[in-house]
Amino acid sequence: MRLPPICVPCGRRMTIEKNSALVLLLDGDRQPYQIWSTDRWRCGGCDHAVCRSASVPIAERYERGFEALLNSGEAMLMVES
Repeated sequence: MRLPPICVPCGRRMTIEKNSALVLLLDGDRQPYQIWSTDRWRCGGCDHAVCRSASVPIAERYERGFEALLNSGEAMLMVES
């Protein structure tokens, strides 16, 4: 079992807010190129949040099914690389 994230400002263990949240990585031209499944954690003290993901993306733009997942309507946090 892994230790849950610790909030540095508060020194508290964070609690899981959402499992399997999606994160969309954008390339330098702000074009989608990877989708990651993450767990979103939140601090109950200061409301700081972090995402923890697996070691590989669930979809990349050259793969079949990427566009369907991208257009699925699922809320995604967009992150520039």
